[in-house]
Amino acid sequence: MKQQIQNIKNLIEKETGLKVSVKKNSFNGSLSGYVTFSTRKQNETYPEWTFEFAQKMKRDFYQDEPNPTFCGLQEFKYYFGNGIY
Repeated sequence: MKQQIQNIKNLIEKETGLKVSVKKNSFNGSLSGYVTFSTRKQNETYPEWTFEFAQKMKRDFYQDEPNPTFCGLQEFKYYFGNGIY
């Protein structure tokens, strides 16, 4: 599981050139079991990746209900389950 998370982080950094932070959503509720990959603050702002990259991530890591993949221009949420690490 940790290796899969590291692989996604490396993919995002390689393809966008942006530094990425990884956070496990540890609270209960609808986002429990998700890991969030988000851009790190650079020069007082949070950079965005391109819309095309966001669409690619949604397509390549597609998950349907009940745990869909979320992807915006600054973060990507992927469901790994409650036993993440």
